[in-house]
Amino acid sequence: MIVILDCYGSPKYNQNPLKPVGNALKVVIEVTSIEEAIKCAKKYINKHRLRNGNWKGGLVYTDDSETYLGAITFYGGFVSNETDFGRFALSHYHSVIQLNARHQVTLQNKENENSPTLDQNESIRKAIASNLKDLLLIRKVSQNELSNGTKIAKTTIADYVRGTTLIKLENLEKIAHFLNIEPAYIDPTLGGAKPITKESLIEKINELFDSNELIHVDDARLKTIWY
Repeated sequence: MIVILDCYGSPKYNQNPLKPVGNALKVVIEVTSIEEAIKCAKKYINKHRLRNGNWKGGLVYTDDSETYLGAITFYGGFVSNETDFGRFALSHYHSVIQLNARHQVTLQNKENENSPTLDQNESIRKAIASNLKDLLLIRKVSQNELSNGTKIAKTTIADYVRGTTLIKLENLEKIAHFLNIEPAYIDPTLGGAKPITKESLIEKINELFDSNELIHVDDARLKTIWY
């Protein structure tokens, strides 16, 4: 099997979320067991002095890279691909990769002096505005609270909610982090996110209770199960 070791900056540590921490690079290591994968992850985390918000790796695959087995947590645990935590680790990692890919495309477009058409921009702005309104309603967060929590100007937040301004990548990451969600739930161009509704939240919680998965979950970890 193989394990992917990777990290990125975190806004809560005043780091750039689009870049790795320090000189850390993505590493893929062949291992013979989950225990060995955990040791490799701990060594990588200690070597680069990573904090919890930096850890984006730990994904374990079969040797052919075709089957995802689960993920190594920051604290050295292992979550199977059959659990919600395991699936969350996979979706979260790919969301980060997609966000960085979008950043690279944006830079390339600027270099080529190419930009989306007005119609495309308007469509994206409206979609982001609609998603952001729903998320603020579900989270019961006001625009002022969002502004204070992300250090983004109130007028800028208002522009995002009205759909008059296209959200910047760095602000997208800040808002997603504050609301404890994946950036794709705000920006549909990232893909991979399902619509968030009260019904879907209730359905997910009921599923977890029925499967007894919530019995072994503390409050801090429960917050990351579903957004």
